[in-house]
Amino acid sequence: MPLVRPHSYWLDTAPAPDRGDRPLPAQADAVVVGGGIAGITVAYLLARAGRVVVLLEAGRLGGGVSGHMTAKVSAQHALIYDELTRSKGKMRAAEYGASQLAAIGRIERVSQALGIDCEFGRRDSLVYASDPRRRDAMAAEAAGAEQAGLPASFVENPGYPAEAGWGVRFERQAQFHPRKWLLGLADRIEAAGGTVVERTRVTGVREGDPCAVVTERGDIRARDVVIATHYPILDRGLYCARLEPIRDLVVAGPVDAAQAPPGMYLEADTHRSLRSAPLPDDRQLLIAGASTIVSAIRWMSRHATENSPTGRATRED
Repeated sequence: MPLVRPHSYWLDTAPAPDRGDRPLPAQADAVVVGGGIAGITVAYLLARAGRVVVLLEAGRLGGGVSGHMTAKVSAQHALIYDELTRSKGKMRAAEYGASQLAAIGRIERVSQALGIDCEFGRRDSLVYASDPRRRDAMAAEAAGAEQAGLPASFVENPGYPAEAGWGVRFERQAQFHPRKWLLGLADRIEAAGGTVVERTRVTGVREGDPCAVVTERGDIRARDVVIATHYPILDRGLYCARLEPIRDLVVAGPVDAAQAPPGMYLEADTHRSLRSAPLPDDRQLLIAGASTIVSAIRWMSRHATENSPTGRATRED
């Protein structure tokens, strides 16, 4: 068995029927383009509000960025709150933080209400550094986050990971299985009368009343169109020229439950990411991300058991 297989753990462990052969409706109240977390969430909310929705995905649901990430759900996005406070003010920083906490709570409430078993679990999140020169930045970040009303604190020698000297801890953030979450929402869209179609590429949108969404299989007329693709497909402003694609590589492998990290971790400078996920045999899956695959594997190997039989490679864009 190879050490590394270029598969996403999230996709491998959440099979679903292929929706590529679904008939394409001629019209709808709203068409949502893009079957990632943004598009599926929008389509679900529209369907729940009573709109007739068509969700179109060029590949598989959750098969892009949403199915190739460490799947943390956190208001802690590296070190941002000190900068937000200084550049935008305390009110804007607080609004940003509150919106992120609200998103975590929504996933928790909806998954429980709908019975979607997406392995949602509350975990503390820690951004840390080992370089003493980063101590002041960590303290300032913790102060900025606390002023923004977030459950943040500055910690010294947090204990895990071993090399962490200083960190900013956010309490009760979360992690989940993104593909299981998205498939659960897709099922609810269809149950509400919506249509979910995979393997159907949108090639254009003609504005009007109604609009016409042009696909490889025909047109769909709709009053409203939401473009929720990772890369802009209707780019009149040439925003693509401003995009800077970044890819962090992620590897995963099994560890004994006693060796699994107790929370979620991110190294401030290298952006090495670490979390665990449950496996059926009482072990944990260790998920580690870094800017290079070599760095990610080395990082994981320091924590994984010596007899871990396999790993999975994926990406976090």
